Amino acid sequence: MFLAISLNQPIWGDVMALCPTCQTRTRFSYAGEQRWPRHVAEAAGLEPVVRLWHCQRCRTTISECDLHQ
Repeated sequence: MFLAISLNQPIWGDVMALCPTCQTRTRFSYAGEQRWPRHVAEAAGLEPVVRLWHCQRCRTTISECDLHQ
């Protein structure tokens, strides 16, 4: 069995936070990155790379900035 890991991608552990959908303090798993062209990100007031997280209870996806609110 082979395990492939990209050296360019960080490995994120689970994070405990309050889910805005199910209103439960639960674990969130790292889901990946959403990348925006710079001009789109600037127009929307976003960073060009947004990290996404999944609630392990209801599977809601939230951005990292929402995770820390």
